[in-house]
Amino acid sequence: CMKKTPAPKKARKPGNSTGLVVGGVFVVVVAACVALFMRWGAMEFLQAGQKLIEENQFEAGIQKFQEGIARDPSFAPLHMSLALAYERWVGSGQRPPHDLVDERIGEYKIALELPPPRGYAAGSPNDYRAMAFTNLGILQQAMKGDLHAALQSFLSAVKVNSPGFWSPHGGAGRIYERFGNVDAAVSHYKASIRMSANDGYKLHIATILPLVYSSVQEFGERREAYLRNVKALLNTRLSLPDPLGQLVTVPNFYLSFFGENDVETYKNLASIIIAAGPGGNGPDSITYTAPHVATAMASPFHGGKIRVGIVSMFLKEHASGKATQFLSMLSSDFYVVIFDIIDNMGALAQDEVALRFRGRADKHVPIYKSHGLAAMRSTIANEALDILLYTEIGMDPGSYLLAFARLAPHQVVTHGHASTTGIPTLDYFVSYRPFERKEAQQFYSERLVTFSDFSYYFKPTVPERLLSREELWHDLKISHEIVPGSVVLVCQQTLFKLTPEFDDVFRAILERLPMAKLVLKTYASKELNDRLFERLRRTMPGVVDRVLMLPDMSNVQWFSLLKHGDIILDSYPFGGYTTTLETWAVAGTPIVTLPHKMLAGRCTRAFYKIMGIKDLIAKDKDHYVDLTVRLANEPTWRSEITSRIEEHSHKLWERRATLGEWERFLKQLAHREPVSSLHAK
Repeated sequence: CMKKTPAPKKARKPGNSTGLVVGGVFVVVVAACVALFMRWGAMEFLQAGQKLIEENQFEAGIQKFQEGIARDPSFAPLHMSLALAYERWVGSGQRPPHDLVDERIGEYKIALELPPPRGYAAGSPNDYRAMAFTNLGILQQAMKGDLHAALQSFLSAVKVNSPGFWSPHGGAGRIYERFGNVDAAVSHYKASIRMSANDGYKLHIATILPLVYSSVQEFGERREAYLRNVKALLNTRLSLPDPLGQLVTVPNFYLSFFGENDVETYKNLASIIIAAGPGGNGPDSITYTAPHVATAMASPFHGGKIRVGIVSMFLKEHASGKATQFLSMLSSDFYVVIFDIIDNMGALAQDEVALRFRGRADKHVPIYKSHGLAAMRSTIANEALDILLYTEIGMDPGSYLLAFARLAPHQVVTHGHASTTGIPTLDYFVSYRPFERKEAQQFYSERLVTFSDFSYYFKPTVPERLLSREELWHDLKISHEIVPGSVVLVCQQTLFKLTPEFDDVFRAILERLPMAKLVLKTYASKELNDRLFERLRRTMPGVVDRVLMLPDMSNVQWFSLLKHGDIILDSYPFGGYTTTLETWAVAGTPIVTLPHKMLAGRCTRAFYKIMGIKDLIAKDKDHYVDLTVRLANEPTWRSEITSRIEEHSHKLWERRATLGEWERFLKQLAHREPVSSLHAK
């Protein structure tokens, strides 16, 4: 809260030494009195507005701040309080008319540009500048995507040197991670630990992995260090009294891209979090159990509709939401509750996928991270569910931490993120036999359930008008690179899937195809692009000049690229899923794929099998190179493959077989019957 400014003191009567001095002093005193009177009035608006905000009367409180600003626009605490009021309103669940991002940014900037009044100066308990810079940085990063501006805001907050205020170090560390500068990130995280004893940063430092590796050697060394650190943490007592506020990210997300069986490490991480989180049996406990669960598990099925909750932060136009939106199609035998996790900087999505989820559900319940983990759990627990279904776990700390609680008698996760969780309160992982090998159970901490076919997948919506090949190259500013006779190879995967162990494959392809260009998606920052090319100059000498990094693309440009690329190269060991399906929704562009042993690297192979096409499923890296070279050098064969894909791609959309299998599985759980679709061990 802002301190109340003291009432102005009475001015001394001026002396009578000279008229000039008397007059001058009189003018100054009058001006000072007017200024203090105005400030006193502004302070009253400030206090009235703060009281209303504390009572969750956001519109009335905001109006008070705005009235105060109209009276005294130079009083910085009013601008700061207005920005904070906007923040509280957005995070309250009361749904302001829009996200108020520009308003929040604008008020923070004004508060920082104005001189702080008496009582708010540097070093005082009311010095708001560190908080203003930090909140500004968060908005610039999360809502505007301006990482460089955000970093400068966080570093400005650090310079304020507000005692015990560690948040800007965390913000700076996260951006340095996005830039690939792990050492700078760790330095800021350690500063946060010194100021706050935040063990969330200790966990993050132990499990931090770069987005771009400099070499195969570093790739291996980082993984070994990660595994060592997790084992060491098992014998270290961490404290996470506020796990949602302290966990920087899901600690095992990037580990999944190594393509190794790390199920024991996932379990160890879960054990570390359970030991570090709040204990006991109350709603704050990391292993909280909802009140209805014990009774439900000890009783026969209640006989009504089966109550199924579906929870994620990605029930929207996101790869995970696209892959799992069919779950909203459960029959009238089920009462479906959609739980939308809303991030601190987020708002309820209104896109096609989000509306499909919500439109088919019996009930829609937003759950806000800003309300805290206990409140999120209570909201779910209040629905007295029979089954709670996570469409993904691993990409969002919110759903990851929710899963440690027992909020329903049966808890299930599926493939919105293609990795196990290690969390003991998750009972089943649902996948599909076309994606899994016979020995796949060993890759999961949950019991693996596999249905006979690929899931029901809505055909991706393709823009009505796509760019021509020439228009696309012009728009992407690579026309000068794509000369007549060029073969355009596209690797459309997120670039942290491009591990250094596959650089030799790309090099071999480009060496054998002198007219080929390899086109990659851009990273979120120039710094990461530079780090990737620094590696490629070492691993792909002589051909790296034919690797092109594209700018950020619009939806039209994206689908046009999938259509006009000559050959698409699937990544390894973590391959394509959504991108593969989007490619074949727009065209029959051939994709060369090398299947991996685990789910994340077997999806494109499965889609080919469904279409009855096996020509481009490579046996090993050399075969992958040979297939790509043949496609490039034999246009007739490439055209024939394209035609076959276009002829059979309809088989990928809206396959209904697994809808019945999903319903049978959920009914078996609810009725305490044996699960018939367990994957053979």
